[in-house]
Amino acid sequence: MSKTQNQLTNEEGLFWDHLTDTGGEGPTSESMHAIVTTLAQKSAAMSESYKRRTQLPNTQTYRESKAIIQAMGVPCIETDGPYEAEALASSIVLNGLADYVGSEDTDVLVYEAPMLRNVANRGTPLGYVDFALLLGTDFSRRIKNVGPARALKFIRDHGSIERVLETEAQYPPRIPIPTYLEQIVLARSVFDTLPPIPNPSTLMQGEYDEEKVMSVLREYGLHWAAEEDWDYQNALAGNFFADNPRSD
Repeated sequence: MSKTQNQLTNEEGLFWDHLTDTGGEGPTSESMHAIVTTLAQKSAAMSESYKRRTQLPNTQTYRESKAIIQAMGVPCIETDGPYEAEALASSIVLNGLADYVGSEDTDVLVYEAPMLRNVANRGTPLGYVDFALLLGTDFSRRIKNVGPARALKFIRDHGSIERVLETEAQYPPRIPIPTYLEQIVLARSVFDTLPPIPNPSTLMQGEYDEEKVMSVLREYGLHWAAEEDWDYQNALAGNFFADNPRSD
């Protein structure tokens, strides 16, 4: 039973409890009518949702999707013969025509092609940002008793930090909620904004200048480090720490 089903079942149970309650002052007919209407609407919405889930994609669905994708300029390749889509996609990647295979089918790994999963996950990337913020960052405080497992569950169940605070009142932030949410809004904007890159020329690898290195070392009183006769290539060779990494 899903969470929504369970909630609706509980609400229906409360309705029948009120209806059969003979002691005390029961609910008015107006309030009962409102409750019945709400339950009926929720039940109808759930039924429609399940109905849509049972309507699997058909040939027409794929044909329309392909037309839309091609209109967007995205290559759409169909496999024929004995090969499945994952095999063809893996071949394309392994032959250098693409970078990754986006799939939930781990058969891709058997072909030794790099793979991306959860590409269509609606919870990312904003959900991942809120997950990280719940655990505490340079821009947001960590909520007490909320570790990685609990934070992941909260985001999966509620979708955002605002909803977590509304529904998980037993885990309040260490500071007033309005102040905490101001931090969260600021932190989201920080992680949503990349700094401008420096001039590409400053990222070019320079050439090693031994005279300049020695000059700098002498300036800081470290010239002895360069003058000492030692084999830097084999400095960490062998059992440098004199331990036994195989011992139990």
